[in-house]
Amino acid sequence: MELEEKIILAKSDSSLREEIIHDYVNFIKARASEAAGKSVTESDDDFSVAMIAFNEAIDSYKEDKGKFLSFSSVVIRNKVLNHIRSERKHYKIIPFSSLSATDKDGDVKEFDVADTKSEINDAAVEIQAVTQELKRLNISFFDLPKVSPKSKKTKAACSLIIRYILSEPTLVKNIKTKGILPSKQIKDKLKVNDKLLERHRKYIISAVIILRGKYDILSEYLSFVKEGEK
Repeated sequence: MELEEKIILAKSDSSLREEIIHDYVNFIKARASEAAGKSVTESDDDFSVAMIAFNEAIDSYKEDKGKFLSFSSVVIRNKVLNHIRSERKHYKIIPFSSLSATDKDGDVKEFDVADTKSEINDAAVEIQAVTQELKRLNISFFDLPKVSPKSKKTKAACSLIIRYILSEPTLVKNIKTKGILPSKQIKDKLKVNDKLLERHRKYIISAVIILRGKYDILSEYLSFVKEGEK
């Protein structure tokens, strides 16, 4: 089967998508290195950007766009270059010396320089870790945007379900070890419908995995779950 045929199938087959991404890691790394003008390793944020770009290329590819590898190379290059420009702009706004301030006692308080790049790399490490954890449960991390709740009402319903599961240690354990969503128990307890549970099953399971794992950065993207407790 030609790669282009596999790409079309991978749009709806998460296992095949993961297989293709795994097989082309070196290709992705090479394209990222070309765009960055340096050797890029898997721990670099440029590599994480390139991985995301390759995944997006799968989603947006059509047969009339020619060979997939040529098409994805352009997507990766554009994404990595945009990321690099964004980073340069961030670091060149103003010199650190101009960011000092004076406290209430009149003393100069120097600006505390934080390494924002390390935060990006930490996020990449978390993404790699949770991708492997979800893969055991036949869930692709890259599918989550498609199954995430979009409307405010649906988001609130998913938040309620996630909080209920998190409050039940046994349910959390079953989800983490078997990927089983206790649909009947949730429906009886929260009166939600089958369609919502089925449509957002992967999202709910993934949210539980992230919130009960050591994923501090990714957990920030699920802050609305905790906010719903207020």
